[in-house]
Amino acid sequence: MSLLVTGTPRREENFEDRAHNFAAHADKLASTARTIAQSGGCNDRRTVEGIHSAAQQVAMRIITM
Repeated sequence: MSLLVTGTPRREENFEDRAHNFAAHADKLASTARTIAQSGGCNDRRTVEGIHSAAQQVAMRIITM
């Protein structure tokens, strides 16, 4: 990890690109978690509900970014 000094060329654009990539990756992870939870691979209802809840929280944080 490196820190960029204020005034670095493309600093804002780089940040926006990285934030977008992070949000897209988090969305894919949440979607995958929901799909796995719905596939019936887990018989514990609390676990499935926990996965849905966590995926929803991730999705809500992405929307507010």
